[in-house]
Amino acid sequence: MGDTSGADARRSPRGGAPTRAAALILAVLGVLLLLCGAGGASAAPDSGSGSGTGSDEGSAAPPVSQSVRLAAALRTDPVYVTDQLPRVVPRSTAPAFAALAKTTGVPTYVLVLPDHGGSGDALLGTVHDRLGRDGLYVEVDDMGVAAAKAFGVRAPADDARTIALYALPYDAGPLRSFRVFTEAIASGPARAAHRADQLEKKYGNTGREVAPDYIDSTDRANQSFLTGIALTCLPLSVLLIGWFLRARRHRTRARGAVGGGGAGGGVGGGGGAGVTLAKGGHPPGKPAGRSTRKGAQGAKDSRGAKDSRGAEDRTVRGGRVRALLPESAAALLLVLGIVLLAPQLFDQTTDSAASPPTRADLTARVDRVAAGLRQGAVYTDPESPQVLDAARLAELRRKIAAFRTGPIRLAVVPQLPDDESAGDSEAFVTAVHARLAADGGGAPGTDAGKGSGGLYVVADPLSGDIDVYDYGLPLDDLRLTLDLPMAIAYDRSDDASDDNHLGDRLDQLMAYIAKVPHAAADPSSGPDQPPEAVSAHKLPGLFHGDFFPGLFVGAFGAAVLVGLTAAGTGTGAALRRRARRGPRRAAVAEPPSRASTAYLAQAARRETDALATRFAAAAPDAPHRDTAWDCLDTAMLLLGDHDGDGDGRDGEGHDGDGRDAGARAAESAAATVLAQAGLAALAGRPYLHCCTVNPLHGAAATGGAATAAAGPSDRIPSARRAAARAGHRCDGCRAAAARGPDALDRRRLFLPGPHGSWRPYEEAPGPLPTARDGIARLIAGTREYTHVQ
Repeated sequence: MGDTSGADARRSPRGGAPTRAAALILAVLGVLLLLCGAGGASAAPDSGSGSGTGSDEGSAAPPVSQSVRLAAALRTDPVYVTDQLPRVVPRSTAPAFAALAKTTGVPTYVLVLPDHGGSGDALLGTVHDRLGRDGLYVEVDDMGVAAAKAFGVRAPADDARTIALYALPYDAGPLRSFRVFTEAIASGPARAAHRADQLEKKYGNTGREVAPDYIDSTDRANQSFLTGIALTCLPLSVLLIGWFLRARRHRTRARGAVGGGGAGGGVGGGGGAGVTLAKGGHPPGKPAGRSTRKGAQGAKDSRGAKDSRGAEDRTVRGGRVRALLPESAAALLLVLGIVLLAPQLFDQTTDSAASPPTRADLTARVDRVAAGLRQGAVYTDPESPQVLDAARLAELRRKIAAFRTGPIRLAVVPQLPDDESAGDSEAFVTAVHARLAADGGGAPGTDAGKGSGGLYVVADPLSGDIDVYDYGLPLDDLRLTLDLPMAIAYDRSDDASDDNHLGDRLDQLMAYIAKVPHAAADPSSGPDQPPEAVSAHKLPGLFHGDFFPGLFVGAFGAAVLVGLTAAGTGTGAALRRRARRGPRRAAVAEPPSRASTAYLAQAARRETDALATRFAAAAPDAPHRDTAWDCLDTAMLLLGDHDGDGDGRDGEGHDGDGRDAGARAAESAAATVLAQAGLAALAGRPYLHCCTVNPLHGAAATGGAATAAAGPSDRIPSARRAAARAGHRCDGCRAAAARGPDALDRRRLFLPGPHGSWRPYEEAPGPLPTARDGIARLIAGTREYTHVQ
C-alpha cells in the first residue's frame, strides 16, 4: 500500500499555509519523492526489456517483481495480452478485449495471463497498489475470466464472474467469457445479482453444465465413422432385405401354384392327357396318313410352344427386374440423402473458439526471449512469479561467467501447452537459438557470450522442470540430457515450495555442468525441432479418415440385418404354421367312456414311456420327484408282464370267457392314471385325487371331504365315501353333472367285462377301483396287488 501513502503525501501540500517547520518537512518529503521517482525511472527500462544485462549495474540490480512489471504495462495500455498463449489468446485479439472493456461504464484494466496457479485476487490487489488507479481489475486466463475485483468503483465483479463461469460451456474461450462478463457488469448490480443466483442454483454443485460448443478431432473421427456406416448399411439393407422378401414371396406363390396345378392335373389335366393320347394313336377306322399330317401340325405347335415359353421367361425376368426398381430407388435416395444431410447435421468446422494466430503472434515470445538473452546470460519471464531473488541471480551470473568452456544461457520461462511451441522445450530452444543466431549472438559488452552457441538451460518457473541443450560445446551431451540427474531435472523434494526449489537445483546444475567430461566439439549438435504447426483450429473433413473403415462396417452390418430378417421371417412362418395346425392333442385328452383293451394298452404304454423320459431328464433335486418315481414304479409293475398283443394278461389267450382281457384292461387303465399323475408332479402340478367319474380324465378340479390314502376304502363310512367321490370331478364332469344325471353317466368309465359285456371301473379287478380314494391309495393298492412291499 506504499503507493496509497505516497498519494496522500502528494495531496498534503494542498492544505492551508504551512509553517516554517512544516515547510522544512515538506522539503524533505519532496527530496524523498524525487529519489523514489529516480529509482522508478531507472527500473522502467528493466521492466520493459525483461532481461538481464551484462553491466555491473544490471547485475547488481534486484529483480523487478511480477506486479511491478504488470502495473507498468497497464500504465501504458489498460489491456495487456500475454504473448505466451498464441494458440488460445493471440496478442492480435487485444483490440477486441479493449473494445469490450470500454462497455463496462467504469475504468477497466485487463490482464490476459497464463494460469500461474496462485490467487488471482491477490495479484490484482498488488497490481492495483502498484498502479495506483481505481477501477475494475480483471484477470483472464486460457479458460476465461479467472479473477475480478473492483477498487473504488461500483461494479458487481463477483456476480459477473459467476455469470461468466456458469452461463457458458467450458470451451467458450477467453474472449467470449470476457464478453459475457462485461455484459453482466453493464447490466447493473441488481440484474447481475439476480442472474448469478439463478445460474448458481441451476449449475452450482449439481454436476450439471452447459453443453460444449465445439468438438475435437476424436469426435470428428467418430462422426466420419458413423457417416460411413450409414452410407452403406442403410441403402444395402433396404436393397437386400427388399430383394429377400420379394424372393421369399415369389417362392411361396410358386409353391402354391405348383400345388394347385397338381390338384388340377388329377382332374382336368388328366383328362387333357387322355385326349392327347387318343389323338396321337391309331384308333381303328382312321387312316394313317391323316394322323401323319396331324403329327406334323403338332410339331409346329411344339415349336410355337417353346417360343412362347422363352418369351414368357423373358417377361418373368423383366418383371423381376422391374420389381426391384422400388428398392433400388429407395437405396439411391438414401445415399443422396446421407451425402447431402450428413454435412448439415455434423456442421462443425473448428475445434476451438480461439482466433487463428498470426505469424507475429507465434514469434513474439521467441523474439522477446532472444532479445533478453542477447543482453544477458540470464533471462527471467516478467509475466511469471519471480522465483529467483537478487542474491540467487547474482550467484548464477557469477558461476556462468566462471565457466570457461563456453557460454551458458539460462531462460526462466514457462513451457505451456498453448504457447508457440506447444509446451515442447526442445522446439522452444530451437526457435530461440535460430533467432539469436540471426541477430548475431550476444551483444558486445554483456555477459551473454559471443555467437549463438553454448549451453541453453530452460527452467520452468511454474512446473519447476529443467532441460539442458548443447549447441557446439565440447561436452558429453548424454550427460546433459539423458543422464541428467532426476533431482536436478525435476522437483523431487517432499516439502512443497512455491518456487519448486528452482534456485537450489540451478546451483546444483551449475556444479554438475562443471564436472561433465569434455568431448570433441560438434558445431552441428543441438536440437533442431521446429514448433508444432498450428492448424488454425480447423477440423478434418467429414468424408475423411475413419469414414472409409465405416463403409466396410456398414456393409457388414447390412449383411447381419439381412440374416436377422431371414431368421425372423422363418421363425414367424413356423409359428404361423403351428398356429394353423392348432395345439397338439394330449395322449388322453378326452378318452372314451367305453375304452377297448387295445386302446387302454396303447395309452398306458405311451403315457408310461413319456413319464420315464421326463423322469430321466429331471434334476435329482427336482420338486415332487419322489412322487413321480412312485407313480412310474407302480405303473411299470402293472405293465411288466404285458407283451402288447391285447389278448390277455399272460398273452396266451386261452381263457375264452374274457376275464383275462378285462383284468388286462383294468391294469392298463390304472397304469395310465399313475403315469398321468407322475407327469403332473414333474410339471410342478401334483394332485391328490383324480376324477372319480372317469380316472382317465386326470386331476380333479375340486376336492371332497376324503383325504388321499387314508386307508382302505372299506374303513371310510359309505356316506362319507359317496360324498367325497361326488366331489372329486374334473371340469368336464362337473359341467355334465350340472346338465343332469344322464349326461354324467355318459362320461363314466366302463371297461370290457366277461362275454363281451361292459362293467363300471369300480367293479373291475385289480387296483383301479382304489383310484376313487386318491393317487396315494392307488399306489399302495397296486403294490398290494402285485405283491410288492
